[in-house]
Amino acid sequence: MSARKPVFSGREYSERRAMGRMVTIIQPTKKAEIKEDRRIRVAAYARVSKDSESQEDSYISQKKHAEEVINRNPDWTLTRIYADQASGLNTKKRTEFNKMIEAAKCHEMDLILVKSISRFGRSVVDTLTSLRTLEKCGTRVYFDRENMYSDDLNCNLVLSIMASMAESESLSISANVRTGQKYKAEDGRWSVAYGTFLGYDKAEEDTVVINEEQAKTVRFIFSEFLSGTSLQDLCRRLEKEGHRTGTGSTHWTKTGVRRILSNIKYSGDVIQGLTYTADVMEKNRKRNNGDVPLYYIKDGIPAIIDRQTYLLAKGELLRREAEFVGKTVEGPAVYNRNNDFTHILACPECGAFFNRIKARGKYVWKCYNRRNADCKAEIIREKELQAAVLSAAQELYDLQPEITERPVPVLSNENPDEELILAAGINAYNSFADRLKHFLAGERPEHYDPEISRRLIRHITFTEDEWVFLFYGDQTVRVPRKAKE
Repeated sequence: MSARKPVFSGREYSERRAMGRMVTIIQPTKKAEIKEDRRIRVAAYARVSKDSESQEDSYISQKKHAEEVINRNPDWTLTRIYADQASGLNTKKRTEFNKMIEAAKCHEMDLILVKSISRFGRSVVDTLTSLRTLEKCGTRVYFDRENMYSDDLNCNLVLSIMASMAESESLSISANVRTGQKYKAEDGRWSVAYGTFLGYDKAEEDTVVINEEQAKTVRFIFSEFLSGTSLQDLCRRLEKEGHRTGTGSTHWTKTGVRRILSNIKYSGDVIQGLTYTADVMEKNRKRNNGDVPLYYIKDGIPAIIDRQTYLLAKGELLRREAEFVGKTVEGPAVYNRNNDFTHILACPECGAFFNRIKARGKYVWKCYNRRNADCKAEIIREKELQAAVLSAAQELYDLQPEITERPVPVLSNENPDEELILAAGINAYNSFADRLKHFLAGERPEHYDPEISRRLIRHITFTEDEWVFLFYGDQTVRVPRKAKE
């Protein structure tokens, strides 16, 4: 017999001569015996509707029950327990349920154990759709209470009936909850997420008390906003001074601040029904535009600010929104200024605002249309502009003019938006004029201060011979321009 050839290495073979030729017979490879675990891979699913103490017991009970059932079956092996705390009316917000379906698609289980049909789902459509998906994956579902597998004969009929009953029960419960909320609102009672409600703490018997430390932040927000601070600048100040949100965070957003300014509860009144559930099955909430009743509860909660302050803030939000889209509104404009003269230095040639740029290592101000169109307005050196501001502020201080304020209308919740905007404009004018009063009552400025430009001046323009400054409080100051060097 010849030496073994490499191609036959590790395998038994024999050779024989037949019809004058050598025939090699290679024996099949001997495979090691593999002991397969033929036990059924079982996943369990548990669900409770809400995160409450009583249902937490049910949640734990479902998981414990699943473990006991699987342990009683020697042919079953537990792979994982999926558990949700969510409504059974749809699967959108059931994270664990959806993970389980995806795992079944990857053939990670043979069987799913559920305590009852209602725990699997309360929507007929969702229940049957999910079962069909699992069936295509080769995964069955066992409903323990009903003692029924999803592939049993007539299972679809039974499931349709029982899921329909569960769905009807959920709709009935939802209707009862809405009715309860309606009667509660009619009785002047209400509820809120106290854990994130800045300024208040929950007291005994569903009452609330003011959290004075947090209330300081609320009052600060309303005060600064009505004094003319932009939302962006207000967020910066809140973070710089360490104020905390309702969730305890030190990060503030314009949306969060706007939500506080829009919350009528801070004025002591409560409105219930601003949103409602339009589709119980899909859990879709919509803003109430007259579709369902609203419940206004006057003096339903201790007030942190007075009603006039809240309504002025509401009007100021509307006023700034209108101004943003180009509408003409009463009162001074409010800008988030990155530089001292942004939105106040206007071109005498075309009326556009000047922008700050750096040229030859120095900052200058150039008309927007000179940069982007055909305006020929001169370029202004920032040092010259700062010196002119200081001269104008000193001249105004020396004059000590009388700064008058305009009467602000007393508002009520019945005022239309137009009247709120008008009142907010007058209030904004008074707030800016009040800044000038404080300036005039202080010390005479000897050096340029950016706050003069940012907080006291409404408009700047110029000619070849002079600067023209319009201060808040309707005070105009003209300063001669110095000869160019």
